[in-house]
Amino acid sequence: MPDSTHTLDDLIQELGTTTDEELRAYFHGVDDLEPVAMGKRVASVRIVTDAPHIIGQALVFLNAATDEQLQLLAGVTSDTLRLALGATTRTNELYAARNEALKMSRNKRGEQAAISEQGLGAALSRRKILHGVLDRIACRAEPYASRVNAANSRSESPLDVCNALDGLIDVGHQIMKDKNPGIVARRKTTRLNTAWLGSAADVSRELREAGQRAAAVRTAPEVTQSDVDLHDGWALMLLDEILRGFDDAHQADPTIPRLSVYSLRNVLRPPSGKKTKKEMEGDAPTDHG
Repeated sequence: MPDSTHTLDDLIQELGTTTDEELRAYFHGVDDLEPVAMGKRVASVRIVTDAPHIIGQALVFLNAATDEQLQLLAGVTSDTLRLALGATTRTNELYAARNEALKMSRNKRGEQAAISEQGLGAALSRRKILHGVLDRIACRAEPYASRVNAANSRSESPLDVCNALDGLIDVGHQIMKDKNPGIVARRKTTRLNTAWLGSAADVSRELREAGQRAAAVRTAPEVTQSDVDLHDGWALMLLDEILRGFDDAHQADPTIPRLSVYSLRNVLRPPSGKKTKKEMEGDAPTDHG
């Protein structure tokens, strides 16, 4: 397993930071689809785990290398390491930010769903009670019977419940103004009044607003998975350049070590004795620099 000798923070202290603009300039001409596709193959945590170890090994050797060894390591400089470190640091930040945003989004949606569920129970009760009261006052006679019956829905969808309750409230206000002797007589035997209808309207409005708030909660944070994949891919491409640079130099001078790889071994360095797909097809490894 990678040792804890090197950390991102320690390496930043020695190598310095890297901006997204520098990374973008370095990969100018490389279609984002390439690093994104590469980044999708590996979990960000594996990169963040292994990159400090790879970069740290390389830095220790470069700091002690002879001029002759540095000549063989022509493709690996402190700037190469700094860029790889910058891409790794940035992907770590983006990964953490995206996970936190997703967590907050889930929590917020859960809170709103709970509020909506509580409001739904109150709205269902009001709908049922108001339907029974209005049905008795209307005595199954028009012009109210058909509208009261239409609101007698079994749906428990918040929107359907609000619509039905609002319809019954509207009928209630009309019945409150109706001077038909039968309507007046039956209405007096209930507690139906404008205040009761106003309270029911508040319940309906609160449920509707709770549903709208729940639907409005962001399900996609500002940091997209493509943002994370892009930086994952950039980090992997730079780490690959570092490893290949040391591998090539090692073939020319065995005193130059091959850097060890752990969690990224199957991605950046195939198992011993096996060739990559491109090598088996006779293609030279792509230079992403």
